[in-house]
Amino acid sequence: MKNTAIKDKVDNKIGFKNIKNISSSILLNALYRAAVINNMPVALWKEYGNNSIYCLVSLNDPEIKNVSFNSNDASFVFSPFDNNDSQNNFILKKDILLDLNKRTIECTNELNNEESNKIDKFIQCFNQYLDNYIPVSYNSKQNFVPENNYTKEEFCNLVNKAINNIKSGRTKKIVVSRTKDIKIPEKFDIINFFEKLALKYNNAFVSLVNVPQIGTWIGATPETLLKVTDQELLTMSVAGTQTNSGNLSKIKWSHKEIQEQRLVSEYIEYCFSQSGVTNYIEEAPHTLDAGKVVHLKTLFKYSSTNAKDIADNFLKLMHPTPAVCGLPKKEAKSFLLENEIHNRKFYTGFLGTININQGVSELFVNLRCMQIKEDKAIIYVGCGITEDSIPENEWNETEMKAEVLLSVMNNE
Repeated sequence: MKNTAIKDKVDNKIGFKNIKNISSSILLNALYRAAVINNMPVALWKEYGNNSIYCLVSLNDPEIKNVSFNSNDASFVFSPFDNNDSQNNFILKKDILLDLNKRTIECTNELNNEESNKIDKFIQCFNQYLDNYIPVSYNSKQNFVPENNYTKEEFCNLVNKAINNIKSGRTKKIVVSRTKDIKIPEKFDIINFFEKLALKYNNAFVSLVNVPQIGTWIGATPETLLKVTDQELLTMSVAGTQTNSGNLSKIKWSHKEIQEQRLVSEYIEYCFSQSGVTNYIEEAPHTLDAGKVVHLKTLFKYSSTNAKDIADNFLKLMHPTPAVCGLPKKEAKSFLLENEIHNRKFYTGFLGTININQGVSELFVNLRCMQIKEDKAIIYVGCGITEDSIPENEWNETEMKAEVLLSVMNNE
């Protein structure tokens, strides 16, 4: 069944010919709910640096395999922190894609009989949602109160363990993390929350991912892992955190923060070296505006016609970066798996798009994210530890990072 036939089917059954008259919230809700009801993987995202919003739906379960930047397939990638050589990536195939800004929907070129039946059910659910849409009542002050899974003492003990490990010479840097639970109402409007995140954080990749095998995750990350085109590979070193005072020119970075970020930059230089690349451009460190917080950032660019050829191996070298794991990577990761009391799952993994827009692929480190359960949300936050770290300051940093999501939930 060809693409034009599917488009005719969609247009005739649902009325996508009038898609421009459907509000963004209703349209995103209809696609998201229809996918969830039919146990289909779905991903919504806002692009970094602009207001373009997309929704991708896969008719089948995701494939679990390596990322291939040279592949002609278009997909959304969702990967965990503990991902051996970046092989265990959940690849969500682009079967249905909404471009919200253009109000267009693309469908896969060919469907077998089973997939044709699936898309029929999806269309039926979408149609029913539009026919029976009732706005969700959303209190402007929900007052979501977090509960720490770590006490302050427990987290400071973890930081001290990391400092002692660094002072012993086994590691140079360790990025520890913790979680906060938040009770949420039964009718929590997750699309409303996604839209508010997208509106508030321009310098972030905002995402909502629901996959039957792994659950629901939402977040707004400021950190690009890799951006790859036919002519260029781009990555960045991001570390250090301060409260955003609103005047970036007056931000002063401490020796600890500069050193922490420099270690990440040095590892990226190592990855280029291991990939046989010497002619890359490294910009001077500067302050990155990430909403309520700011970070120290260095941008790296490699321009060449073989950018895609080196990207697959470059990704394997990069993940997990020193910004979310530590250095040396193997020793830091072993420390984290042994000493953190929670499973990071997809926090500090990576996510993003492969060949969705004109052959461009963009992957982001999954920061400022939370997992949505039936009656609670789990916020994941972390901080980089060096031998100069002060445990109480690190606790305060994680509290500050949690506010990125919590403040939006509370409409602050």
